[in-house]
Amino acid sequence: MQPASFAEGLALLFAYSLGLYGTLLAVALTGQRLIKSAGWAIKSEGIFRRSLGWVFIAVGVVIIAGWDKDLQTGILDNSPIRPWEIDSNFIP
Repeated sequence: MQPASFAEGLALLFAYSLGLYGTLLAVALTGQRLIKSAGWAIKSEGIFRRSLGWVFIAVGVVIIAGWDKDLQTGILDNSPIRPWEIDSNFIP
């Protein structure tokens, strides 16, 4: 879609940039407050970080062993929702 004039295009670009700036600023400030309030998760000797490390190691082993593909296949085979049938209703 081409704008009717240069001024309209510039106004749309400015509005888009302003909205993007506002969203990113809100995410940054909220994240900063969340991190400050979650001091227990930052401690390197804490149970949370150690548990998270073990979870990452377990996920790595699962991916290297190829069990993730088996898990995905099992979920898709036993799922009551068939994702490949959802979009078939959109095609005439």
